[in-house]
Amino acid sequence: MSLDNISMVAQLSSSVATFEVAILLLRSLRLQHKDSVTSLGVGMTNSLAELLTIMSKDAEFSDLFLRGVESDGTLNKIETHRYSLQCIYERVFLADSGDMGI
Repeated sequence: MSLDNISMVAQLSSSVATFEVAILLLRSLRLQHKDSVTSLGVGMTNSLAELLTIMSKDAEFSDLFLRGVESDGTLNKIETHRYSLQCIYERVFLADSGDMGI
């Protein structure tokens, strides 16, 4: 076998190996994306469950939250601050529970 033939076989096997690695990375990326979507869904569900639990146990907070959502202008300065903090908390919790860029 000549040196040219050996070189060609080496390049061909290197190309095949590179292609196989690309396929492996693609499969890994798809799995990672699927896991992140699942994680985001679980995080959002947990956040909603926590909010519903708080609202069912605390009538004052429930009233404050509903008036804040309706934006009817009946919240005083302290209530507006509490509502804003709750909204910020929810955003941070959701951001920590999964990838929000999906």
